[in-house]
Amino acid sequence: MNEVIFTDDLFREKHSVIKEKFVPGAMAYIFAEGLLIPTMQGTGLAFLNMDLSVYQPIKVGDTIHVEVEVLAVRKTSKSDRGIVKTKNEIKNQDGDILIT
Repeated sequence: MNEVIFTDDLFREKHSVIKEKFVPGAMAYIFAEGLLIPTMQGTGLAFLNMDLSVYQPIKVGDTIHVEVEVLAVRKTSKSDRGIVKTKNEIKNQDGDILIT
């Protein structure tokens, strides 16, 4: 059976700095959000802001997890609501920080 090599695979092997297949940072962020949903479901009312920094590529086959640190909590003018600021780090199976 012949192996099919796609043009993007050939380009990556010959010209890219990253030789392995990788996942776009935005897609990795979406996966990370999905990992957090069970722990935060029912508590969040609105998503207000985000700063995204990508430090390393997530490669196809990596296992990721998310570590969340609560940085600040403050009440709003409505007594039943507040604002929570967190720092989320997406790490791979080696503990490398990939995205914050």
